[in-house]
Amino acid sequence: MKPLRLTLEAFGSYEKKTVVDFTELSGRSFFLIHGRTGSGKTTLLDAICFAFYGEASMAGRTGTMMRTDEAPREAQTSVDFLFALGARTYHICRTPSYERMKKDGSGMTPVQASAMLWQVAEEEERVLAQRPSAVTQKMTELLGFGPAEFRQVVLLPQGAFRDLLTAKVDEREALLAMLFKTERYRRLEELLKARAKAMETRRREIAAQEAALLAGSGEETLEAHIAVSAEKRKSLAALEKEAEARRETHEAAQKAEQKGIREAELLMRWEKARTALADHEKKRGDVERFRVQLGEAERAAQLEDAANSAAHDREKRKARESEREAAEKSRIKAAAEKQCAEELAAREKEREPELAAQKEKVRKLTEYGVLAQELSQAAERLKICEDAARQAAAKAAKAKTAREETAAALLALSAREKELAEQAAKAEGLSLALAQKEKERELRQNLAVLEKRAAQAEKTAESAREKAAQAMQETEAKRKSQRALELVYMEGQAALLARDLKEGAACPVCGSTLHPQPAFSEAVVPEKSEVERARTAAEKAEQVRAAAEKAQAAAEADLAAVCGELVAAKKSLPQMREDAESLAAAIASLQAEVQAAGAAGQAQKEAARERETLAVKLTQAEAAEKEAAKSEEAAKSEAAQAAGVLREKCASLPEAYREPKALAKMLASAERDVALRERARAAAQDALTQAEKSLAAACAAAKAAEQAQALAEEEEKKSAALLAERLAGAGFADEAAFRAVLTGAFATADGRKKVAERIRAYEDAQTAFSEAEKKAAAEAAGLFAPDLAKLKAAREEAALAWSKSTREAAALAQEIKERKGRETTLQKLAAEAASMDRAYRTVGRLSEVAAGQNAHRMHFQTYVLRSILADVTDAANQRLLRMTHGQYRLERKEGVADKRQSAGLDLEVFDENTGCARPMATLSGGESFLAALALALGLADVVTSYAGGIRLDTIFIDEGFGTLDAETLDLAIKTLMDLQKGGRLVGIISHVEELKSRIDVRLEVEKGEDGSRARFIVG
Repeated sequence: MKPLRLTLEAFGSYEKKTVVDFTELSGRSFFLIHGRTGSGKTTLLDAICFAFYGEASMAGRTGTMMRTDEAPREAQTSVDFLFALGARTYHICRTPSYERMKKDGSGMTPVQASAMLWQVAEEEERVLAQRPSAVTQKMTELLGFGPAEFRQVVLLPQGAFRDLLTAKVDEREALLAMLFKTERYRRLEELLKARAKAMETRRREIAAQEAALLAGSGEETLEAHIAVSAEKRKSLAALEKEAEARRETHEAAQKAEQKGIREAELLMRWEKARTALADHEKKRGDVERFRVQLGEAERAAQLEDAANSAAHDREKRKARESEREAAEKSRIKAAAEKQCAEELAAREKEREPELAAQKEKVRKLTEYGVLAQELSQAAERLKICEDAARQAAAKAAKAKTAREETAAALLALSAREKELAEQAAKAEGLSLALAQKEKERELRQNLAVLEKRAAQAEKTAESAREKAAQAMQETEAKRKSQRALELVYMEGQAALLARDLKEGAACPVCGSTLHPQPAFSEAVVPEKSEVERARTAAEKAEQVRAAAEKAQAAAEADLAAVCGELVAAKKSLPQMREDAESLAAAIASLQAEVQAAGAAGQAQKEAARERETLAVKLTQAEAAEKEAAKSEEAAKSEAAQAAGVLREKCASLPEAYREPKALAKMLASAERDVALRERARAAAQDALTQAEKSLAAACAAAKAAEQAQALAEEEEKKSAALLAERLAGAGFADEAAFRAVLTGAFATADGRKKVAERIRAYEDAQTAFSEAEKKAAAEAAGLFAPDLAKLKAAREEAALAWSKSTREAAALAQEIKERKGRETTLQKLAAEAASMDRAYRTVGRLSEVAAGQNAHRMHFQTYVLRSILADVTDAANQRLLRMTHGQYRLERKEGVADKRQSAGLDLEVFDENTGCARPMATLSGGESFLAALALALGLADVVTSYAGGIRLDTIFIDEGFGTLDAETLDLAIKTLMDLQKGGRLVGIISHVEELKSRIDVRLEVEKGEDGSRARFIVG
């Protein structure tokens, strides 16, 4: 990862927007981040770590703590970071969750955290993730490690240099596993373990299945199971042979029963045929009787034409006789009707003068009707004109009233508009006064907040002063104790060496074999470890003191800043003339007045629009009033003309005939009388003419009817004589005897045909019954009735025996089949078990070894990491030996003190001066810094060199250089500068002034009243 551009706003001590452009380094890879204590150097590393993971660079500091306290409420706390990973460029923007002052100053409101990650390609940005958790997860995937690992291999935070060096074995194992992607070795270990466990489980399942299968059959072994199956197959063969014999017996019994059933059926068929023939013979008497009746009916049918002709002539004679009598009656009636018609016609002729008078009356009434209609129309016209005149007068009055009301409303609205304009003119002054009052209230609220912050800052500063003074006292005490021990230790070194001198042996200091005056010390000389512990305690106390002084300086700076803001706030606040309640009441009153003035302005605009509308309405009302007056005059003139026409019509028509309805009734009555007279006269004349015609027709009809009757009597006599002759010839005594034969079914030809068909059907059935009886007799000849019950019992007994044998054989066959299946399954299980036992001897052992069940108690992944750690320590020692003048190198600790931890990943330091290895915790502050630096650089080298490893292109080191002497510092700086050759970007944070002269490229961080600023200075 290489940074390109870092942008901060309202983040930590960076109140205003600050941009750190790393491209200004112009290809240089080593730079110093320099500034006074508390200026905001570490905050830059916090920003990078926060952008990636939402966490700060030091444990215990979260993103929610990073909002600048003095940031304006509209400012958004955010970090915008542009960086490169290999050949790809990414852009990330993240904001923490925090609380800011509400816009109205009434309290705090929460702001939710947010994050967005883009990939930049050809001036375009593609979104990779959004939401804080998703961005953190994606960054972990891209970088290859999480925040904890980031703080150990890329960013060495202040006070945490020793974390990687003195980390626990499991922590170091997790770090190396993530960096070198050795998860696959652990997964292989788990896969072997899972496979071995699965094989063990399957082996137990096989044993359980074998036991269950054998338990179901009762045998203990597969061989015994096979032997029993062979015996059962022999028994099955005997049972199948027995079942076949019983099947044959059953088939024979079944055939015997079927034969008996057939013979019984033939005998029963013969009996039924004889019975049917006998029943048919019983019907022969009726059939013969019908045959005789049919013969008589056939003879009688030959006489039907003569009988029908005679009957027809009789009926014709009777009809002609009736017709003659009716014609005579009609002639008599027509003569009477002619006489009545002649009398009626004479009476109607006498009434002709009366009809002429009625016609004259109708003519006069018709003329009066026309005049009455014209008079009615004139009256109706007059009424309409009078109504129109009244409506026109009312409309004119209404138009006048509307015009007067509109004029009055327009006058009142003009006065109202003037009043509203005066009220609206006050709005601007009221708004200005309200703004001044609200500003005063906001200043008072800010002053109250600042007073609270000042009090809190004073308490914090006082506490920091006390802690700094206490830390100073403890540091002086520790340093005093350290110097005393070192003095005694140094003075006693000569005595310790002299104590081991022997005569003739060379001195380890001067090499002389003569020792004339060996050194001697009466004081107790402390061990080197005691001196180291004292030095470590003094260094820790010094660190605590530095931290306390830093906290005190920060608290003092915060107090000064708050006090400055408080003084400025008091100066900006006008002289208080009223209390808070009065100020709130005044603001409320002004708000109400401003609102009322605004409403008045709006009302004024509405009144102006309404005035324009009323002016248009007034013009329209005046025009309507004039139009209504013209309409009223025209209506009155038309009504006067209609009254004159009505008077003229009344003079030409008598008063008795002026009512149209009464006149219409009189006219209708007169017309009905005329019509009645005319219809009566015409009817009388028509009746006379019709009566004369009817009388002539009736006379002719009577004469014709008399002639027809005589002719019909002659024809009747002839047909009667012919019928009597033919009846005698057919053997019938008279017509009654003939008619008696043709009755019922014999009356018609269809009936006689059906009787003949029934007789033929009887004869056909007689033939069929006879033939069926003969055939059944032939089939049953020589047969006797069988014992069907006995045959059925024999068949059922044979079927039961056969079914029993079949079931027994089937059950045994099924048992043998099941035993065969068990044998096959047992054989497969045995083969699988043997194969699995062979495989388990390999897989099981591999699983145990990979899981750490070996002499070294080392897991497979740990074994791989152990080799990697060896490479890391080799790379680290190349720099550590140079920086420590060949005194120290890192080594892996082969043994393990805690059997719960993996072996091979613990570290210790080997001291070339003493020739002994010792724990990392025994190194001094400066030594620990050099060892941690060498280990971090070595780790970066090895990670980058491994195929598929993570590229660690950047490293930041926060402080630690103050613990080094000038020579060691020079070696450390040279070591870091050598990293530029590999293209790695190295940034170190320090307030040590000496480094400014050594490093010509630095990021200068300064803190002022408006927050921190950062800028690159390239020498």
